Amino acid sequence: MDHDQTPKDGDIVAALIDGSEATLKVLARDGDNIILTPLNRKKHRVQHYHASRVSVQGVRIELVRRESPPRK
Repeated sequence: MDHDQTPKDGDIVAALIDGSEATLKVLARDGDNIILTPLNRKKHRVQHYHASRVSVQGVRIELVRRESPPRK
C-alpha cells in the first residue's frame, strides 16, 4: 500500500469507514458520495457512503495472493 498516493477512481484502496471499519475495495466517486466495490462481488455487496464518512488509508500498488494448499 502507498499511504501518500492520491487515490483515483478505479484504484483499490484501504478505506476506513466512520473511523472504525476497515475495508479493501475499488474506489469510485459520485459527487459527494464514495462507492466502494468489493473485489469479490459474489460474496460482498457494493457500499455507498457520503465522502465525509470515508478516509482512504492507502492505495494498492501491488497485489500478492497466496494459494491455499488443496484440501484433502
